[in-house]
This record gives sequence, structure tokens and C-alpha cells, in this order.
Amino acid sequence: MSKQSKPDVVVYSAWYSRGSGHFTLQRTVNGKLEVLFKQLPARSGQAGCPVEWIPRKSPIPFGTWRLNLDSIKAGRDEHYDGIGEFFPISSGDNQRILQGGLPGQVRYDVGLHWENQFPGSWGCVVLVDSTPEEIAQIRALFKTLRELYDPDGLKYIPLHVVG
Repeated sequence: MSKQSKPDVVVYSAWYSRGSGHFTLQRTVNGKLEVLFKQLPARSGQAGCPVEWIPRKSPIPFGTWRLNLDSIKAGRDEHYDGIGEFFPISSGDNQRILQGGLPGQVRYDVGLHWENQFPGSWGCVVLVDSTPEEIAQIRALFKTLRELYDPDGLKYIPLHVVG
């Protein structure tokens, strides 16, 4: 009797550490961890605003959210003339809303994108580049996220926001 091989079980996840200011994309294949993009420089919110639910100022709240893979292409330069490509972050099926557990805890239009010429964000996770290697890594990350999107399958991956 021949043994049939089972299909690989592949699970993707993204991590953003507010404390260290890093973004990581990883996957597990049959239980084995593979880090695809490790500790890319990132930030969220405006400097000095630690409260999590102030629109246009606070960093993305702690928790596990959806990083939607169906990006919005702004059609602008990737980081100097606007935000460029935008991967929405949400708490549910509506890609434009991040809803917390208490009344009034709601944020709109939060996503992952390249940082533009103004440091910080309105709550988005922005990827920061200062070297040619970081620029190449961000481009490769966005390409990977676009390639993961399948309208009939994988539409989002978990984004874990930690301290």
C-alpha cells in the first residue's frame, strides 16, 4: 500500500510590536515556523499619544485584528506623495472599521502602509525606511501580501498588536 501525502497546512500571521516598533510576517508550515519578514521598522499613531481610541492620534490598539490582503492602491508614489498602497486593518468583515469592546471604541480607515514624509500616522501601522535594504524589504513584503490574496480563499491574516 502506498501512503498518500497530506496537503501542507500553512498558516500566516503578522505581528506589530508597539514597544519595539517592528513589524514581522511569518508562517507556519505543518507546525514549523518560518519568518518571512523580520522586524521591519514601523510605528503607529502620533508621538506622545498613548491612549488607544483617539481618532487620528492614537496608535493602533493592542489585540488581534484582521490584516486584509485586498489592498487599496492609491496610485501615488509609494511613500513621498501620500501613503501609496494600503492594506486595511479591521475587526470584522467591514474592511474600513476597527471596533473595540466598549461603546465609542471605533476607528475608521486604519491600515498598513508606507510612512510618507510626515512621521507617525493617524493610527495606521506605517513602515519606515531609511536604507535601500529597508525599501527593498517593504516592496517585497507588499508583493508577498498581494500574492497571498485569493478572493475565493485567503482574504486576511491575523495581525497581533503587542506591547
